[in-house]
Amino acid sequence: MTKRQQHEFFNQTDIAEFLNVHRTTIREFTRLGMPVVVSGRKGKENLYDVGVCICWFSGHENAKQLQINLRSLDKILWSSAIGRADASLGAIRRSQLTAKNIERLKSTRDDVSFSIGYLAGAGLITF
Repeated sequence: MTKRQQHEFFNQTDIAEFLNVHRTTIREFTRLGMPVVVSGRKGKENLYDVGVCICWFSGHENAKQLQINLRSLDKILWSSAIGRADASLGAIRRSQLTAKNIERLKSTRDDVSFSIGYLAGAGLITF
């Protein structure tokens, strides 16, 4: 990763400010599955993609309100859909879910397909 690429990502403190939560809450969210772009090792901080974290957080909060258990990718995709006028597969496709973003999430297209199927089967999105 180049220096320029690192500036696209944010540390726990920055993400906490974006989400209006305490920094230690970001550690808990990470433990619960909020995606980390670069894992901090040997005294370095984790780095996060703010857009992905916002989607994860939104999906996490909505799932918590409805008392349903979703995987991290499900939360992100669902949030992408409900953030639009229609909670549909088309909304997810329009959410700029590019190959690069899927790779950052450490997911595959098959993972995305599974999550979309799960969300549709649960009635959380429509086709």
